Amino acid sequence: MEADEVQRNIPLFHPVWADASPELIDYVYEEGADGTFRVWSKITYHVLEGMKRRGLEKVDETIARWAIRRALPHRRRSRRPQQDAG
Repeated sequence: MEADEVQRNIPLFHPVWADASPELIDYVYEEGADGTFRVWSKITYHVLEGMKRRGLEKVDETIARWAIRRALPHRRRSRRPQQDAG
């Protein structure tokens, strides 16, 4: 899927993405999820695990970054600078 299709479809794919900001979805897309549902499934699994561990109810960029590193271990470096988490 292209970026605009991801923005339309990923919030429908899983409830965790329904409340995510479009910027966060773009971030995950740019960092390696692209438009592949298989990769989004892997990242979503790790997002849910990270949220559970931290007691969060909503995905944020910190959890997304953590999930991407686990789902895509070949991706060592972020394509955009890390933002202050707190």
